[in-house]
Amino acid sequence: MTMRRHFGSVFDFWMRSGLLPVAILLACQAAFTKFAISQTEWIVIGITLYSICFEAWNEQVQRAEVAEAANAKAKQNATRSFVADTRRILDAYGQAGIDAESRLVAYLGKWVIIDGAFAGMAVSLQRDAIHLTLESSGGRKVHVRFPVDPLERLQALRQGQRIRVVCQIGHGYGLGVMALESGELVWAEPLGQGRRADLARVS
Repeated sequence: MTMRRHFGSVFDFWMRSGLLPVAILLACQAAFTKFAISQTEWIVIGITLYSICFEAWNEQVQRAEVAEAANAKAKQNATRSFVADTRRILDAYGQAGIDAESRLVAYLGKWVIIDGAFAGMAVSLQRDAIHLTLESSGGRKVHVRFPVDPLERLQALRQGQRIRVVCQIGHGYGLGVMALESGELVWAEPLGQGRRADLARVS
């Protein structure tokens, strides 16, 4: 089965790149004709075949990279371990010290889903991360570190807009300090006319 798939991929590559028809044509010409190809013509043919081959190879590499990234993302999502009780994370957030450290160790690397109201965001000085602040239902403000990819989507959020984020629990600076990293915005409350009026009053 492996050899069949390998043969199929090689054959597909030759067909996509156009090398197979050219190779057949040259073989037939050499076998059935006495027409001699000059050195210049061979150079032109070689450059043409190389260009076609490189373009086809580059296309397959790009497709493979996209597929690999998608598979890695799917695998990551499948292996995520989520904290069942978000309230415990919110209660532990912002604490420090030996007791906080012992509680934090049990959650390191796990993921948590947090609902709350958008309270602002800022891009880091190095412009390699976005720091988003949201206020949970209990009134506690938490800060979540996002990658810079969803910048435009996060900039569209409005003060007080209800959102849901997924983030990973990490270790911050200091004993027992919790950091919420690798944030993902999974839901944002639609801004209707009524909601805009409420936001205006809140502002």
